[in-house]
Amino acid sequence: MYYDTKLQKRQTEKHLNRRGLDAPDINLDEIGIIPLVDTHDIDPDLYIVKDTGEVEIRDGQAHVVYSKTRKTSDPENGIDIRRLLKDKVNARRATLILPGFNFTFEGQTHTLQTRSQADMINWTNARISAAENPPDTPMRIRVASDVDVLIPSLKIIALLRAGVDHIKSIMDKSWDLKNDIDNAASDDLAFDLFEAGIDIGWPDNTTPFEVV
Repeated sequence: MYYDTKLQKRQTEKHLNRRGLDAPDINLDEIGIIPLVDTHDIDPDLYIVKDTGEVEIRDGQAHVVYSKTRKTSDPENGIDIRRLLKDKVNARRATLILPGFNFTFEGQTHTLQTRSQADMINWTNARISAAENPPDTPMRIRVASDVDVLIPSLKIIALLRAGVDHIKSIMDKSWDLKNDIDNAASDDLAFDLFEAGIDIGWPDNTTPFEVV
């Protein structure tokens, strides 16, 4: 049997034994490769994480089983659970806005940058300039790949309107979820609403907006 280290072998055997998998008919050397997966994706800011002392065999790996318990507000120690939940909503919102707004034009895919307020000011200025020009006037727009793309002014207006609408829909989703957290009758209910809404309902720009 192969292990990355002798320590990993001892850890795997320990966890298998805790689960009662040390019967004579189980020979670790005959099972094959069983790496110990001692990781989790539980957010330690929101949950108390504990190793249960058990393992779960999945996909040929021994996964350490962790439990999680919701953290609660603790004013004396400056812990406001609703504030933490809303901070997580803000962080999720940022992960959707910061990558930019994807679009296609003449068969090429590009990304409008949305890194900062300066980028949004550039969008606004571009829309104003496009509105002042004849519809077919080629206008330069700088994309995330650091190249210029020339797009007729009327199509620039449509593109930037779509980009603004996309960002607004992300903002609306985050505001709705944070309002739900604020208005919940209890911290526990606020947690329920957070868990139910944090991974669903966000606008998607996986399919780029097509400028036609």
